[in-house]
Amino acid sequence: MKPAFKGFHTLLLIAIILVSFLSTEAAQAQPPIRVVVYGDSLLSGYQLQPEQAFAAKLDRKLKEYGFMNIEVINMSVPGETTTGGLERLQSVLDQRPDVVVLGLGANDALRGIPTNILYKNLSEILSKFVQNRIYTVFIGMKAPSNMGYSYTAQLDQSFRTLADVYKTDFYPFALEGVVGNPELNLADGYHPNAKGVDVMVERIYPHVDNGVRSKWNANAYQQNMNDQMQQHMSIQEGGVALPSASPQVDSPQIPPIPAGVGER
Repeated sequence: MKPAFKGFHTLLLIAIILVSFLSTEAAQAQPPIRVVVYGDSLLSGYQLQPEQAFAAKLDRKLKEYGFMNIEVINMSVPGETTTGGLERLQSVLDQRPDVVVLGLGANDALRGIPTNILYKNLSEILSKFVQNRIYTVFIGMKAPSNMGYSYTAQLDQSFRTLADVYKTDFYPFALEGVVGNPELNLADGYHPNAKGVDVMVERIYPHVDNGVRSKWNANAYQQNMNDQMQQHMSIQEGGVALPSASPQVDSPQIPPIPAGVGER
């Protein structure tokens, strides 16, 4: 075999393999975007039916807005403190989430756990999310009124400082618009009922939408890149045409932003 022909044969073989690989990759369905709801009884669906829980209703709302290839996982545990949350952090990371809705700290406040412990625990959790490039919707908690002004102020400052340090998408209070309303709470006056969960989902959704939309956009862009690569890869008689250095990529087709989402 002549050297020139041998070189062309090798290049041709590489091109065939590359086209086959890209075709296989494009044919495979994109993995679902994973959202993990990681909190305590305020997010777990305490004393509610599974379909009434925050995660289930969030899943339905995301699909209503066009995010069909999505999976919302409920990893919230009633009674969970930030210490308990930190202990099971690896189980959350094992889910390989794209977005985490983090809502821990209410039980710390109820028990009067020092805010420096809460801060340290949440800091470790958030740092892991940053390291793993997980978009975090960070939900703040408030202390009961009987804990006093000093503790209440320290708790509030802890959440706000953590949100600033780790650049999270911050929602200041989990029960905003729910607390104190008997129609939105269970008989204990503290946990949201099904209607209360609706309010929570409605208010927190814009923050989750930000994270899901970002991942959806990235996935769509990568898919378009693969499609364009296939279009530019062709085997021509007498030679191999490789893809151009900068293929034209169409704008990703993502669900339209619903009215009110993203507004502060």
